Amino acid sequence: MVLPEARAELREALSALVAGRLSNDGFDDVYYRLCVRSPDRAVEEIGQFGWGLYSSDLLWPYYLTGRHATTAEARAVAERCDLFLRSGLEYEWPRYPALGWVLPVQAIVVAPGCLVSLFAGMLVPVALSNSAWGGAGVIAAVAVLAVVPGVWAYRGLGRYAGRQWEAFWSCGPREAWPFFSASALQRMCSEDAEPGAAPDPAM
Repeated sequence: MVLPEARAELREALSALVAGRLSNDGFDDVYYRLCVRSPDRAVEEIGQFGWGLYSSDLLWPYYLTGRHATTAEARAVAERCDLFLRSGLEYEWPRYPALGWVLPVQAIVVAPGCLVSLFAGMLVPVALSNSAWGGAGVIAAVAVLAVVPGVWAYRGLGRYAGRQWEAFWSCGPREAWPFFSASALQRMCSEDAEPGAAPDPAM
């Protein structure tokens, strides 16, 4: 489904966000009102791209300028998004991998081992001060071993996330997203370069 009015509003909001004219809170309002569960998948997925350009966890609004400015790569993707939202094309990519849970779980699996290791590490100087060399060695070994399962799980989750993204990007050319093919992107770029040319919804 293509919703021209929603696409036009998202285009304006994304352009303003990347240019530093719209704050993260301002884009949040657009994202949650317009993009979340939109029947137009281009609005939903491109909105998620824009939402991922900043952090919503800060206590105050900010603009993507200065140290918060987007990268050249992100700006190039935003330009392609602008073209796509004007193209009238259906969005053909699969959904983004749902990996928002990975980072919190990685923190959970690592934290217990780090705490045990820290506590054990604090006991080593105590053991050494009492000339308990053997005990210090055992405690040091415990400190190291306590971290190993968490690190193993952390790396395993990272590899899982990597495989999910590899599967996603194998569906089409990454350098063309959100267009599903490089030829569609090139056609839209050509039409956009022609004065007075209008995008063909049937393209």
